[in-house]
Amino acid sequence: MKKQHCATGNPRGRPPRIPFDMDQKILDALKRRVNSSTGLVRPDWKGLARELHVSRSTIARQMVFLRSSGVVESVNRLIAPKVWRVYYRLNE
Repeated sequence: MKKQHCATGNPRGRPPRIPFDMDQKILDALKRRVNSSTGLVRPDWKGLARELHVSRSTIARQMVFLRSSGVVESVNRLIAPKVWRVYYRLNE
């Protein structure tokens, strides 16, 4: 039985399978967003998800893998009193 299409014409639900090289696609997208003066990235997960045609939760799962493998490092920066912002440093 085929999935019913929603009003946009796209099938409901997530894609049948996530591409095997999704972590590399995310890494490439992060490389394009690196701030040249600081060397850090503050990714817009919603924008990344839209660009790569996956959900934000898929981006989050892949970021856990990238951080655990040491390719990406989380850096917390204090931007105002009691306000921290997470950035990423790419280790290559």
